[in-house]
Amino acid sequence: MTIFGFASVTHADLTEFLNTVTEIWTERFSGVANVHKDVELVDLSNSLRQLNLGPIDKADRLFLICSGNPALAAGLAGLLHHIESLHGSRVNLVLTHLSEEGVAQAFKQAVDRPIFGIVKDTQDARREMEQLVEALVYEYVAVRLEERRKDEVRDLVLRILGAQRLVVGPSRGIEAGLDQLELPFGIRWIFQEFLQLRTRLGQPVDKALEDLLPLAFAGDGGAVLARQLALETEVLRVLRGQPPQSQA
Repeated sequence: MTIFGFASVTHADLTEFLNTVTEIWTERFSGVANVHKDVELVDLSNSLRQLNLGPIDKADRLFLICSGNPALAAGLAGLLHHIESLHGSRVNLVLTHLSEEGVAQAFKQAVDRPIFGIVKDTQDARREMEQLVEALVYEYVAVRLEERRKDEVRDLVLRILGAQRLVVGPSRGIEAGLDQLELPFGIRWIFQEFLQLRTRLGQPVDKALEDLLPLAFAGDGGAVLARQLALETEVLRVLRGQPPQSQA
């Protein structure tokens, strides 16, 4: 969760922007119920003004943007520090986590999870607020897409392993599973070589599949997969005391 103070920005202004964000989220994630509930807006100006927290007094309003998604919360924390570095002395990081003495009382009724905060003292608050909302949307979309990608990869792994169990012999079982993916011949050949390398080195087949499937579907004709295979093969040669492939 993140606290942002915006000079000369009203609660209605920020609510309007967050409503726009909700529309964008809904468009990008059609079919995802209650997507807007991942981020909540709470105005805590009055509660904070009762505390002697120095830089907070520079802001006209303070807003709490809450996220129940741990990955998104971590991304917002990074975004917060990035904003701080961009603005230098104009932005002060005033809160680090909820357990700080004095701060915890102010937020006790609102939230009991880790919290990050900045206070802005700037004449360009509205423009910077728009940039912040854009960054928030980007961070949210990135997290959601990563979660969706992991779910899709996990589903593919289960399909491949399921086919493996139905076929006699582990090697042919993997081939049967890969048949379902309908990979182009070149990508499939590289993928199987890479998978064999990983499993020979002791990596469990399900973990190897989780690592390699995103590379196989990167949409670059297998270029990333081939480069990674070449890199790991070279590293393995060096570890075994063999000369690099270019010198062999």
